[in-house]
Amino acid sequence: MMRMLTAASLLVVLAGAALSRNGLWQGAGVYEDTAAKSPAKSRVWNNLGNYWSARGDAAAAIRAYEKAGSLDARNPGPWINLGILLAEAEKPAEAMAYFEHALRIDPLLPDVWFDLGHVLAGQSRHQEAVEKYLRAVQLAPGYVAAWNNLGLSQQALGLRREAETSYRRALEIDPGFEAARTNLNSLYYQ
Repeated sequence: MMRMLTAASLLVVLAGAALSRNGLWQGAGVYEDTAAKSPAKSRVWNNLGNYWSARGDAAAAIRAYEKAGSLDARNPGPWINLGILLAEAEKPAEAMAYFEHALRIDPLLPDVWFDLGHVLAGQSRHQEAVEKYLRAVQLAPGYVAAWNNLGLSQQALGLRREAETSYRRALEIDPGFEAARTNLNSLYYQ
């Protein structure tokens, strides 16, 4: 048994060395190489954008996502990724524009309605956020986080009864969702 483990360990080490020597995992190289070999494939550029985004290079990620979007006008993915990236960079107007662009491509994406609601709520635009969260839960009735965030925006608007209903709905779907439980309890201490 010990020999098998030693042999397996040796194979893992050798495979890692081979990959390292061959440069397959040398930073962005593999993604840039793929983009150079398949410059007309949207998915390749979207993956390159994901790579740059994960590495914290927003400018490179934006260029890659925009290229991906220009190559496939029917794919909302790059525009969603741009929206997320810009929301995280605290650029809400730009983020919302990209989310709205994605929704023009496919209006049946509950996560994008949720993301749009989240950006609006972050700007204290709760009435608009309520509309977006409502659309998210219409499209995905089991979307616990959307029910919870709907409750948060309703609560911010002073709609206590509606907020309570939203929090309770989230807890019906997932009784362990502590954020909804905490938010429901907060209604009683206002």
